[in-house]
Amino acid sequence: REHNRIEPGDLGALREIFDRVDRDNSIRVLVITGTGKSFSSGYHIGALAERKSEPKKEDDPDAFAKMVDRLEALRVPTIAALNGGVYGGSTDVALACDFRIGVPDTRMFMPAARLGIVYYPSGLRRYVNRLGLGAAKRMFLTAEPIPSEELLRIGYLDEVVDPARLMVRVEELAATITANAPLALAATGFLTGAPCEML
Repeated sequence: REHNRIEPGDLGALREIFDRVDRDNSIRVLVITGTGKSFSSGYHIGALAERKSEPKKEDDPDAFAKMVDRLEALRVPTIAALNGGVYGGSTDVALACDFRIGVPDTRMFMPAARLGIVYYPSGLRRYVNRLGLGAAKRMFLTAEPIPSEELLRIGYLDEVVDPARLMVRVEELAATITANAPLALAATGFLTGAPCEML
């Protein structure tokens, strides 16, 4: 699949995985990553256009947004291991995670404005809440690629590590999390993406 592109059929499968994670109390941390040179090229724009032009009864126009919101609401802490470029809708998949660790080649690109796509409200709120209004405006209004050092500065990335150390560092972070008691905080909604007035 081209640069780990997310297809419409993947959305249901991902939601099923998230449901399984929530049911299995032995799972303490969820790590999301890609293979090859890209984390993900985002949601399949061609499929999205086809669905809009020939909608079917079973089509849910909010399916992608619901999948990302479901990820953010997971009971366990989540880590995005960004092994390369992160584009389009996958930028929000990573942002929905609690931690994002990238490599020097990690670049983020949000082409919604260039493609004339109206982004879903929960995604826009996530960008503003987590990165600030200024950073969110820059990403959406300019549609310019942003390199890893800038992503680190604005808080999109928590760390940048050598590619050979990416999964080692992710495993270290996961071990630190599981050695603590994050589920006690999760019960408050602090770690689960539950609405919070101060955000």
